[in-house]
Amino acid sequence: MKSLAAVACGLIGVLDLPSSSLRILCLGVGGGSLPHFCVHHFPGSVVDAVDIDPMVFEAAHSAMGLPEHLPGMQCITADAVAYLEEFVASGSPKYHLIFMD
Repeated sequence: MKSLAAVACGLIGVLDLPSSSLRILCLGVGGGSLPHFCVHHFPGSVVDAVDIDPMVFEAAHSAMGLPEHLPGMQCITADAVAYLEEFVASGSPKYHLIFMD
């Protein structure tokens, strides 16, 4: 997964997008390393991490080292499909990168 994120870093560089304007969506959190990676390597970006199970966030925080509060990262407990349907209906600004874990 981090290899994929590294490729995304390269694409962002080629597209000359400033990291401060990036919106990144992570569907599925697992241990939290991918959203953490994105916040670290794209300073100023907005990273939304969505998982249906609140215990996944708890485990990522307590056992996997994902900080409870990271500037720019929002932990959202929701079903991914429902979240995307609501997101599209709301007319919110689009994401530049979407990762599925």
